[in-house]
Amino acid sequence: MDLYNLPSSLMVALTASVIPAVSASITQHNERQTARIVRSSFRVTALLAFPMGLGLWSLSGPIFRLFYPRYDGALGGQLLSVLGIASIFVCLMLITNSILQSYGRVNIPIVTMLIGGVVKIVLNYNLTAVPDINIHGAPIGTLVCFSLTAILNLIAVSRVASFRLNYPGYFLRPLLASLVMALSARGVYALCAHFLLTEESGRMMMLLCVGAAIAVAVIVYAALVLALRIVTRDDLALLPKGEKLACILRVR
Repeated sequence: MDLYNLPSSLMVALTASVIPAVSASITQHNERQTARIVRSSFRVTALLAFPMGLGLWSLSGPIFRLFYPRYDGALGGQLLSVLGIASIFVCLMLITNSILQSYGRVNIPIVTMLIGGVVKIVLNYNLTAVPDINIHGAPIGTLVCFSLTAILNLIAVSRVASFRLNYPGYFLRPLLASLVMALSARGVYALCAHFLLTEESGRMMMLLCVGAAIAVAVIVYAALVLALRIVTRDDLALLPKGEKLACILRVR
């Protein structure tokens, strides 16, 4: 659960900056500025959430064995892989909650979260009781809960906003880049494990293999972000030190 909560914890800075920015532009009746901030917030969320979630999915087994060597690595990796996908929807839920709160629609996130929570309780109760599913039912319930909540929130935002929102335009390119990154990381780890890891290998060798996979993933993802022009300078401005990052990456 600590690893699963990591992506959403990194979203705090973004969600904290979105609420006052959107609220101010709405108060000033500046629809163009509101649309720019909301669209940028979705692009930045996709930029951060997709690679983090798919990264956990692709390296779930190695990461789990690295941090929790005393536990069942095969089982823990399977559970973490599902939670990695779920963390993407948690991030989407957080940013849509912030946008809805900026519009003064504070009740909508409560209702959608209650709906998702009820679904999770029902799924957890029924799936974990099935012997062939057992503990796997818990992360499945989490995934369905937050994916449903995020989708309901996205629908609500599209209805509340007075401008057009193009969700495929915000999410498809980051998703493609993240998938390529995840597969690259998995391939590099498999290659390193084949040549370097044995049953007697210690944690340092495991750390070397995981570190190599993550390093390649970062390079591949950064290259794809720039090549596909996933974000703009305005998008990065929502992040702490975003202007400096935009200058380093030469993003316009």
